[in-house]
Amino acid sequence: SLFIDSQKKVTAETETTKKKDEADRRATDQAVVVDDTDLIRKDIDSIAPIAAEYLKTATDKMQEARSSLSSNDEPKKRVENAQ
Repeated sequence: SLFIDSQKKVTAETETTKKKDEADRRATDQAVVVDDTDLIRKDIDSIAPIAAEYLKTATDKMQEARSSLSSNDEPKKRVENAQ
């Protein structure tokens, strides 16, 4: 699905992040994926509650990664914490 592909792209780009501005961009990219995933979760909640719960769990993990990427740590530490 689109959000899975988007998450894979953000993950791959995060692994090569070395600079502060790149980490900031990855945090923004991750926020977009979180928002898109949450919209899908809300759309399917009534028809597929188990799938919606999996998306909720995934969204929580994505938020943790985004938080790590947004921190004031050095870029390398941000990436390590986001993975």
